[in-house]
Amino acid sequence: MSNTGSSIYNILVFSFTDTHTADEVVNELKASQKLGGYKVVAEAVVIHEADGSVHVHEPGEGGKGAAIGAAVGGAIGLLGGPLGVLWLAAAGGAVGGVAGHFAGRSIPADDLKKIGEQLQPNSSAFLALVENTDAEAVVNSMSDINANVVTITLGDELSGTIAQAIEADVSVKAPQASQATTSTTTEAATPATSEETKETSKQ
Repeated sequence: MSNTGSSIYNILVFSFTDTHTADEVVNELKASQKLGGYKVVAEAVVIHEADGSVHVHEPGEGGKGAAIGAAVGGAIGLLGGPLGVLWLAAAGGAVGGVAGHFAGRSIPADDLKKIGEQLQPNSSAFLALVENTDAEAVVNSMSDINANVVTITLGDELSGTIAQAIEADVSVKAPQASQATTSTTTEAATPATSEETKETSKQ
């Protein structure tokens, strides 16, 4: 049985005092595969322009992505799975208003304030949603990057929601990958499996 549901997740915010460094850092991370061995379940780049507008995109999409208003950010955060949590944190921290209201139900207001302090106008940030067990290692692996770092630990309820979203995504993909193997091994495996089941039930 999977224990994914018991995982706790952190939002790591690596912020920079201009609007272009976050994208540059992400490109370097992708090229070096520096985060490849860690349990990073979602990533987002946030750009907070000098005029106050906020843009969020997934690394690798390029450009500045979708601009988020308060209401849109809040809706995405509630419905968008693991990446939506990062959109919600970015919108709640940098924009406030309706998004801040939605975010405050899941992410403590003090933590949203910390994110907001990192996402001042004319700044950029790389946000990563990481399993708690790998959070410190991810931060340490990026110690050579000149960034302000904030770590937000998510509560059990929100972590559980994220874990369910991840498990749902895995369960949709898994049958297609294993179908061929299952069909070729069913005959040989069935007798042994049924015997094992009887032995187990006796115990």
